[in-house]
Amino acid sequence: MKWQVENSRKKRKFVTGILWIVLCLGILLLTGCGTSGKTEADQKKADSGEEVQTEKNDKVQIGLTVDSFVIERWIRDRDAFVATARELGAEVNVQDAGADSKEQISQIEYFISKQMDVIVVIARDCGALSEVIQKAHNAGIKVISYDRLIHNADADLYISFDNEMVGNMMGEALVEKGIDGGKVLMLGGADVKVGAPYVENAAVTAEVVEQGRGAKVMVFKRWRRNDSRKLRGHRQDCTTIRVKSING
Repeated sequence: MKWQVENSRKKRKFVTGILWIVLCLGILLLTGCGTSGKTEADQKKADSGEEVQTEKNDKVQIGLTVDSFVIERWIRDRDAFVATARELGAEVNVQDAGADSKEQISQIEYFISKQMDVIVVIARDCGALSEVIQKAHNAGIKVISYDRLIHNADADLYISFDNEMVGNMMGEALVEKGIDGGKVLMLGGADVKVGAPYVENAAVTAEVVEQGRGAKVMVFKRWRRNDSRKLRGHRQDCTTIRVKSING
């Protein structure tokens, strides 16, 4: 199984890198060559004939707010994004929301105050950001929703994986190669073998029978202080395998 895990990691890293490159190219297309650093007040002064001191900045300014870096995947994505953006001549301000929706809203408002060209959001709560995203649009800032679509926000760009296709590809690879090997903790039967921690020279061979999704589970949350409620449905992806042999 080790080679399968390593191969899966390499493919995932490659796909992530490609997506971030496409994302950065999309940013450059959305924002043009960069910003001039001139505020609305400066523009009014210029229109009235007053001299305005502006600081030229040809680099695209990107604000990236991430749900939480507790998940290792977002750390890898951040590193790939920042490196690719710099190669394309952009600057990135990265903020960690710490799994807090209110903190993420504050971070987006901070990006708006800094007049970022683009704000990229990996949303903590996809239903809580519509108002602040509208503020960004009102300020003329492009907003990109990455991996998690922000509801009722009309993001300028949405980038994600085709999760169903990824699952199908993983299942097809398992069906083609089968499951052979792995680490065995214990073998049952008449003669029980307990590993320390694994049973030496033991191996399991199995085949994938089918892939599907489990029954929908409804999750209801209620907040007493503001009398708000939220009802969400979730169906867990699942894979059924048939063990063909156990050796050891």
